[in-house]
Amino acid sequence: MADLLLLVSNPPYPDIDPDRLASLFGVSRAEAAMKVRNPGPEVWLADTDRGVVDQQRAAFTDAGLATRIVTPAALGDLSERSTLRRFAFEHEGDRGCTLHLELLTGERQRYVSDHPGVAVLCRPTQLDDVQYLSFRQAAAAANRNPSLRQQARASLSAIPDAQLDRSFIDLYVPEGGRTLRYTIPNGVTSFDGLGPAMARTGRKNQDLFLDALADRFPEIRIDRRLDPAPVPRITLLGDRTLRAHLGAVRADLGEIDEYDLLSRLAFLSAGGFLD
Repeated sequence: MADLLLLVSNPPYPDIDPDRLASLFGVSRAEAAMKVRNPGPEVWLADTDRGVVDQQRAAFTDAGLATRIVTPAALGDLSERSTLRRFAFEHEGDRGCTLHLELLTGERQRYVSDHPGVAVLCRPTQLDDVQYLSFRQAAAAANRNPSLRQQARASLSAIPDAQLDRSFIDLYVPEGGRTLRYTIPNGVTSFDGLGPAMARTGRKNQDLFLDALADRFPEIRIDRRLDPAPVPRITLLGDRTLRAHLGAVRADLGEIDEYDLLSRLAFLSAGGFLD
């Protein structure tokens, strides 16, 4: 499984004939339409055969559906997250702006305005408003194959308990041939670096922070496709769930938090720092 390839969607998408979509995905028109209406990225195919993946990607491209081929190794390379305690903007005249970052560990980093970056906003759907299927209902709806039901149970158990507000921003920055990821969770990071503009609510401050980045850092890309982020669900790809595919490559990859995984997919689906 070391050569596993993931074909990841890169929405948004234009309107496409429902019959063509159904044929591309091999599902009903309604199911195909739901896939392309999803504003966030998701894995559409997992296979070890590069030819199969390339052929399917070409078919999607021909239909106007942009995708990316992502390896589990690329997902694994983004495992390290540095949580911010606070931040501060420093204007340096013609030299632009520097974002000073203080981590929970006490370590200090800096991000300068002429440096590329990607900021992914992830706001999980409020779980209080969502009605869940029981495990039996979800597994039965997914597939009656006993092995798939076992995988479904493992996937459901991997979804963490809901918190009041699990929204966060992941700031991805290239550094020395690798990608650093700074995480700004609501309720953890202080937003006093916004100065007088700081608002009363964490979510408003997240928006203000992203606006400040967009104004001061011309090379940054702001990704809001996970606002709101979809409710965690079982993803079946062939004869395995997505988590089973990832876990077969590397155990820790099969245990990634659902929204952490979505953030990584958002970054990689748009090309990371390749574009």
